[in-house]
Amino acid sequence: MAKGRALRDNLPDAYERCRYGEPPHRFNLHKSPSKLQRRAEKRGGPKTVGKTKGGLNTKVHALTEALGLPLKIHLSPGNDHDSKHALELLSDLSTSESYVIADKAYDSKQIREYIEAQGWSYEIPPKSNAAEPWLYDQWRYKERFQVECFFQKIKWFRRIATRFEKLDESFKVLIFIVSILIWLK
Repeated sequence: MAKGRALRDNLPDAYERCRYGEPPHRFNLHKSPSKLQRRAEKRGGPKTVGKTKGGLNTKVHALTEALGLPLKIHLSPGNDHDSKHALELLSDLSTSESYVIADKAYDSKQIREYIEAQGWSYEIPPKSNAAEPWLYDQWRYKERFQVECFFQKIKWFRRIATRFEKLDESFKVLIFIVSILIWLK
């Protein structure tokens, strides 16, 4: 389009048709998004959903205290390994003496070194294929059932068990509400 010329000069027949009652051709001259695009933007957001064998899935990682009451919650895609998110959970924990009890999925040298650097001790059983297996207290490890009980309690709520929420924020808020109910119980 030449400088200084109006759009009306370039498209005179469309303006003439409008003036005389004929429907004009559809012209999208501006860059505003359509209604569907706006709705998609509104619903968009971080979604930690990963593909697994069973379909789309989200993992809930929880840090609980000795009685199974939740201290910190973290979401990750279902296809991520558990050990990737362990340091993020443990980073905000500020106690001088603690026992970290975790299952075999958290058996990595980096996690164990981080726990020892904080002055804590851990009860993490070695994987069956570990090159240098270590000893762990099996009686203390049995206390891990408290975390499993926490997950069982939050799965009582159907909306969390089936994850009806699409966005992470709303799903995490529901888990927080259920966690508050567990604390108040």
